[in-house]
Amino acid sequence: ADSDDSGDDDGTLQVFGAEAVGVADDGGDAENEDEIAKQQEELRRKYLNSMAGMGEDDDANADDDDEDGFGRKKFKKFEIKKEAIVTQPALDKIAISMPFPGMPAAGDAGGDAKGGDDAPPPAYLGTSAPECLKKGIEKFERGKYEDASRRFYACLVYLKADSTQVTKKTPLIQAVQYILCCNVLKEMKGTDEDDAKTLAVLSYLVAKQPLQRKHQLQCVKKAVKANLMADNYGLIRDVVMQVEDPEEHFADDLKTCDEMQDANEMPIAEALLTDGGPFFCWKTYEAFPPDTPLLKCTYCPATFAFSAQDSGVQCSYCKYGIME
Repeated sequence: ADSDDSGDDDGTLQVFGAEAVGVADDGGDAENEDEIAKQQEELRRKYLNSMAGMGEDDDANADDDDEDGFGRKKFKKFEIKKEAIVTQPALDKIAISMPFPGMPAAGDAGGDAKGGDDAPPPAYLGTSAPECLKKGIEKFERGKYEDASRRFYACLVYLKADSTQVTKKTPLIQAVQYILCCNVLKEMKGTDEDDAKTLAVLSYLVAKQPLQRKHQLQCVKKAVKANLMADNYGLIRDVVMQVEDPEEHFADDLKTCDEMQDANEMPIAEALLTDGGPFFCWKTYEAFPPDTPLLKCTYCPATFAFSAQDSGVQCSYCKYGIME
């Protein structure tokens, strides 16, 4: 309890800085105590509401006052409209297949079967396709694959808004292939280093994607390292021969492949080396023999196992084609 200037106790309580109802001596009856407790609680409620900008007027007809019941300047009231609230997942939880807020998800009603009315991506991802692509490349080169994939997807959204680019197709397909590589490289990061077979297949899938020359070279180096550990020399030669001047970058590795006669320890390697391959699911990254039925996107190169994707839905990569 606070005391006055004279130091005498005046029998009052202070509740959050506001003078409460006077408390008499200890001989007050129970009814008075209940009433005092109720009034204190009401003062406390009003104080908390006023601090939150939700102060109430005791008198509906009272004149507007600059001060509230506690002698402080009033907070201006404000109203949050429900339609202004947008629920959005945390950035680190956003998956590639998730739409941006306001963007229809694949297969949702209200969106065109070929992508719907894609909302502009958040400005921090970029305000144009070239800017998003540039930012995505920067993140990709730094190994920030989650951040990179968001920017490549934003690039896709801008490109799809331009009918000329949709017809041209090449820039969209490039963005899709970078998104795939981001996904696979993230999968590799989460794979145990001792799981040589899984890393060998995943690295091979990334190395086979037609990325920019310097990026493909880095991916091929990953594939060579992983497949040396798995004794897949035929796969090593296959990815090495994709790069410009393979002898300049991989002379020793090609010599090893010659010595091992391009033998592959893993049986799946033969399926991966089939013309037109590799054939694999873009969701599970499982590789398949060439005669395995797979769902294919009508627009981009994405393929899915029937167990991983429904037929007739929008492609979760390009958000334009349909899986058939």
